[in-house]
This record gives sequence, structure tokens and C-alpha cells, in this order.
Amino acid sequence: MSEIQTYKGYGAYKLLWDFLATSYEGGPDYKNYLDAHGNELFIQHELETGKRAARRRRHATYKNYARTIADKFRDYVYRREIEWPEADGKPKLQDFLDDCDLDGTTLQQYCRNATMMAQVFGEALVGFDASPIPDGMQASTQAQAVATGQRLYLTLTDVRRMVDYESDGKEFTRIVLEERTRTKSDFMEEEKETVSYIQWTPWEWTRFNDKGIATEMDNHDFGVVPFWRYRHDSEARSQIVDIAECSRKIFNLASLLDEELYSRTFSQIFISGENIQKGDLAEVIGGNSNVIVIPGQGVSVDIKGADPEQAASILKVINAEIKEVWRQAGIDSGDPTENSQPESGAARAWAFHSTEQQLATIAEGAESMANNLLEALAKQDAIEDGFDPVSFPRKFDVTSLQDDVKNTIELFTLDYLPITAAKELTKRVVKKALQRTDPKLLEKINDEIDAMEEITMDFSDNAINLGKES
Repeated sequence: MSEIQTYKGYGAYKLLWDFLATSYEGGPDYKNYLDAHGNELFIQHELETGKRAARRRRHATYKNYARTIADKFRDYVYRREIEWPEADGKPKLQDFLDDCDLDGTTLQQYCRNATMMAQVFGEALVGFDASPIPDGMQASTQAQAVATGQRLYLTLTDVRRMVDYESDGKEFTRIVLEERTRTKSDFMEEEKETVSYIQWTPWEWTRFNDKGIATEMDNHDFGVVPFWRYRHDSEARSQIVDIAECSRKIFNLASLLDEELYSRTFSQIFISGENIQKGDLAEVIGGNSNVIVIPGQGVSVDIKGADPEQAASILKVINAEIKEVWRQAGIDSGDPTENSQPESGAARAWAFHSTEQQLATIAEGAESMANNLLEALAKQDAIEDGFDPVSFPRKFDVTSLQDDVKNTIELFTLDYLPITAAKELTKRVVKKALQRTDPKLLEKINDEIDAMEEITMDFSDNAINLGKES
């Protein structure tokens, strides 16, 4: 057999899924990963030196909107009253409700975990497998599992592991899953990772090495490929895909803002004069403890301060992206960067409808997934039949969820600047608002601003805080 050939489009999907996983997981390593097109998430601008870019990357931090928003929606659905099948007189069903994966996971927690994967990737692979068979048995078949007192258990598989498949439109007729095994038999040995591929058909499974050579095979007697797609919605679209894109942009903008504040906040002394030699310019190092010298006619000493307009313009774009995150979260009834926002009853009703639709999508998908799995288990005689179906709620208190998500997003909103930049912004606002004020009084006000030890900058309305006309 030739080497493993993935299905068409797998490479592009894998890049997207890896990006979505990175966006959801977050953490300090986010800055070192790739986007959905295989490019670095951290963007170095054209005129930036490698050393300066490395320092900016080190300072960069990722604000995880994707995870917090997805978790809020999932938690809201699963903390409602969900009706699970009554297991009175059905001991095998009770076993699955209490421990569906032989690892102590309840069926409700399993569904919750599957929902998380579907929210992130757009889909997940749910299914079942047979318990290990005691030594001396020839094949790990479902019939042998029953005969030896074992039972089936549920599996949950990352869709990135599915490298090839065939389907009749409803079920898989063949599927190939990648499997990575870590081996390290002794602490003196180097750790190794082995990659293999398991192909499932309705009656058997075969393991191949990374060269496509079959190394192991067995029958399973299920009569079906024991994996099913659990989609977040009808199009298998990730709930966080657009939020992740906005977050990527915010991450890079916030890094530029951080660099602007770091580089421009402190005043810089310049000395120019005819006795200054060109060699003095060999290593120009900025900072409030250094002096930059420039050859020229005459002698002059100048102090250049920060230009808060540059930081303010970046912050304005960041706030616009935060508004887009708010919209992508499905909640238009409000704005995390504004204290108040007048809106019509129709606008609020539509916003509520958008939120409720997302909640209903999660509930309907989870309900269908749970019932399909239970029906598949009943066909295998792994649980008793004749049980009531799982039922998820369809009505939700949308207002409380919107408030919950609103508070979450507001926690991430940039609402401060270092004291020096804050003072400069305050002076510009005062100068703009008090254009006709006596210069001596304005000078006194500026002196009072300079003497302040702390300034709280409220960026809830950029038009006011930046002294710009709306």
C-alpha cells in the first residue's frame, strides 16, 4: 500500500482547526503559533528590526475572548434543567449515565465536553468502542465483550485526527484516524513518538504505520463504523471562528499600543550643535536617561514629549474591534465600550433573538447527539431499549446571559494608560474644552495635572476622552 493520502482539503482544515484550538486555549504560547493560513499570529511590521520585534513579542499578551464567550454559552445551556432517561429497572443504562467512558465521566459531562469541541472546531467525532478483552481471546468483538462481562464505552475524538473518510451522507462507511503514541521505557532513553493510522469499516479495523503498511487488524462485529459527526450547526461552523479573527487583530493592535506607550511615554532630550561629530550618531539609544545628539548649526537643547494622539488612534481601532467581538458573540443589545446606548424595542428584540438562536443551536445539537448515541448503544444491546429520549430546554433567560457575557467582555476592555501618557491626554482634552480660558489659568491647571499621582481614564466614550468632535 502507498503512503497515507488524506482527504481533499484536510490540510487547509487542519490549519483552521489548529488556529481555532490556539484561540480557545490561549495562554502565553498563543503569540508563537500560526493563523488559519499558516502565517505567524504575531505580525512584525516592515521597518521593525528583529531585535525590536523579539522584544515586542515578549511583551505581547493575548486576551482570550473566544474561550470566555463560548464557555458562557455552553455553561448557560447545561445548567438548565435537562431531562435524562429514567433508568429504573435498566442497570446497563444506569451504568452509562453514571460512567459512559469507563473513566468515571457521566453522560452529561461527556455531552458537555463534546459540545465544547463542536463549538471550537464546528464538529467533533462521537462514538463507541469495545472494552479490552482478557488475555487468551482472539478478537476484541462486541459479542466477546458481552460474553466476558465487559461493555461498550463512549469515545470522543478530535476532528483533526480524521485524515480520511467515506460517507453515505448519513454515516461513515470508512474512516481513518491518526494516532500518536508516546514511548519512553526508561528515564535514560530519549522520548519517542510513533504515528500510526487506524482504518475502520463496518466490520473490522486495521492499523497502518506512517508508510501505509498494515501492521495489525481485527474484527469488531459492530456492523457500523462506530463514529458519528456531531456538528455545532447544520454547516459545521465554529462558534468562535469570527471571534478568533477579531481577537487576532486585537492581539496585534494591543502589541503596537504597548510598544507605542513603551517607546513614546518618556520625554527625550535632543542636543544639536556644530561641534557634534557624526560618530556620535553611531549608536543612538532613546530613553529618558539618555541623550540623542545631532550635528547642526548653532547649539540647541530640545525636549520632545509623547504624542498621545498615536496611542489614542490605536486604542480607538482596538475598541472598534471589541465592538465587533460583541456583535459576533450574538449580542447587539449594548456595547462594552459605551456606558449607555439608546436603542429601539425592535433592535433589542432582534438582539435577544440572535442570542436565543445561538443557545437553541447548542441545545438542539447536544440533544440530537445524545439521543443518537443512546439509540446506537441500544442497537448493540449495550443498554436496554424503551427509554425516554434526552430533552434539552428551548427557552432561556436571555437577559441574564447577555449581562453575563457583557461583564466578561468588559473585563478585557483596555481602560487605562500609563500615568505620563494619561496626563498628556488629559492636558489635550482640557485645552480642547477650555479654548477660551485665560492662558495663566490654563497653565495652573496643567501644573495641577502634572502634580497628580494617579489619573483614571474612562475610555467608555472615545469621542469625549480624546477631545474629538463626534
